[in-house]
Amino acid sequence: MELIAIAAAGLSTLIFLVVWGPYTFRMKINVEVFFNQVHKLVLANNIDRGIKLCNAEPNALAPMVMKHMLVRANRPHEIELCYHEALAMTGGVKFEEGKVTKPSPIYGLLGRLLVFGCYVIFAGILLTASGFSELMTVCFAVMVVTSVLTLWTVGSMKQHINAIRFKATLLRTMLLSRANYIPSQYKPRKMTPEEIAEWRRNMDGFNEDVMRDRNRGDQRPVEEIYEEKADDRGVLPPI
Repeated sequence: MELIAIAAAGLSTLIFLVVWGPYTFRMKINVEVFFNQVHKLVLANNIDRGIKLCNAEPNALAPMVMKHMLVRANRPHEIELCYHEALAMTGGVKFEEGKVTKPSPIYGLLGRLLVFGCYVIFAGILLTASGFSELMTVCFAVMVVTSVLTLWTVGSMKQHINAIRFKATLLRTMLLSRANYIPSQYKPRKMTPEEIAEWRRNMDGFNEDVMRDRNRGDQRPVEEIYEEKADDRGVLPPI
């Protein structure tokens, strides 16, 4: 029975460490303080320094999201797309060479099942064991503490991600105002990662067409050409 109790406590501790690790390395930035620094640099029209500031913490989520928007600050027609990509990134979605990689929901389900299984094991021990040794008491205390810490960490991660999404929305507004550009209006809705990836492929094709037309003498603003080719949602159809 003691070996089973030790295994359950060790499993609960492992789950906490798996959850706590990403929180420590990817969400260690104070979003409010970091955004205030980016805000000052954008107001000063110093986008390059804003990107360098984000590069100082390349693995943290907040700098990663804000850098993704800043690198295209001088392409106003792409800001809305970058904003949707940034929101998807906060959910663990990755866009690499036109491919979409989404986090598997199986890991969250597996974690919940493992935590539930630990408590089922201890409930079985309590019902069948003739006595409760000091070691088993310590194991149960470890399980309770690590479970509480895991729940606290998950809650903190959700708050951190919500704060990043809010600041990304503010940054989008700032960048659009800086460019004095009003994007095409469309009914607000949450786009799927696949829709965002398709938009990015169309956008890359559009940018290539613009460069080719520039060589042919078309010197109109990119935003004007974009408005002609974008549909009524502000999203480029296949070109």
